[in-house]
Amino acid sequence: MVEQTNNSKQALALHDTIPFTLTEHDNIIIQALINDIDTVDLMFHTDAHFVSLTREALKSTKSIRFTDSTEVESWGGGGESKYSDHNTLSIKDLHFDSLRIWSSERSGHYSDGKVGPTVLKSQIFGLNYSENILVLYSDLPDGLIRSGYFKIPIISDDGSLYVNAQSIVNHDTMSQNFLIHTGYSGTLLFDDDFVNENSLGSSMEIISESELNDSYGNKVKTKKAMLPTLIISDYTISELPIGFFEGSIGRQKRSVMGSELLKRFDLVFDIRNEELYLKKSKYFDQGFPGLG
Repeated sequence: MVEQTNNSKQALALHDTIPFTLTEHDNIIIQALINDIDTVDLMFHTDAHFVSLTREALKSTKSIRFTDSTEVESWGGGGESKYSDHNTLSIKDLHFDSLRIWSSERSGHYSDGKVGPTVLKSQIFGLNYSENILVLYSDLPDGLIRSGYFKIPIISDDGSLYVNAQSIVNHDTMSQNFLIHTGYSGTLLFDDDFVNENSLGSSMEIISESELNDSYGNKVKTKKAMLPTLIISDYTISELPIGFFEGSIGRQKRSVMGSELLKRFDLVFDIRNEELYLKKSKYFDQGFPGLG
C-alpha cells in the first residue's frame, strides 16, 4: 500500500499495484496463488464476476475440491460447469477468502483461468498498458485530466461495464454501447441486432472469416470487416478491423470492445461515479494485425 504524507497538497489515493504480462493475443495475465498451494496464471477479464480455472489447468492443481455443478450459458450455447467453494486467492500482497472457483473449458492463451474486478472488490481501478500494471485505488487519483486523460461516461449494469462509441460507415454515424471485455482478443464485435438493423454485412468490406470458441467449447463463425471510422471520446481511429457473427443467429446480444482496441489506451475506471478516464497508451499508433 502506498500513501503520501499529510503535508502534501495533493494526497495520492491509496493503491495496490499488480504487474501483468500482455500476451501476443493481448490477454492480461496475472500470477496468483490459490489456497496457498497452487500457483496459476489468470487472465484479468473485465466482465468476469468470478474466478475460473480451465479443466486442463485443474489437472495440475492439488487444492481444489469440487462441491457441485450447474448449467451455464456462454456465447456459443451452454455447458455444464463444476464449482468449488471456500477457496482463497492471493495476488501479490492481496488476499481474498471464501471464494467459489468455477471450471471452464477454455481461457485466454497462456492462462489457466480468469479473474475479474468484482472478485478484487475494487470500485476504482486502472489498466495501464504503457507500464503493464493493474492498479486498485481506494479513491480516484488527483490530476488525471491535467495529465492528459479524457473523461467519458460508462454504464455499469450488474457488474458489466459499457462505453459508448460512434461508428461511421458511408457517411452514416451509428452510436452504440460496447461491453468492455478484456477477455475478447479482437477490437469490436457487433451484436446481431445492430448488424442486421444497419445492414453492416453489405455496407463494409469483408476481409476474412473465422471460427470463435467460447469458454465451453462451442464454435461460432465470425466475419471480419473493415470499419472506416470509429470515434471514442476525443479519439478517432480509421480503418479498424471489426467482427460480427455470420447471419442472424440471435446469440450475440451485446456489442463488445476487446483488448486489441482497449490496449491502445491507458484506462482508469471509476465505477462508483460511472466514469471512465482514458488517454493514448504506447500502443495507440500500432498497426492492426493482418493488415500489412
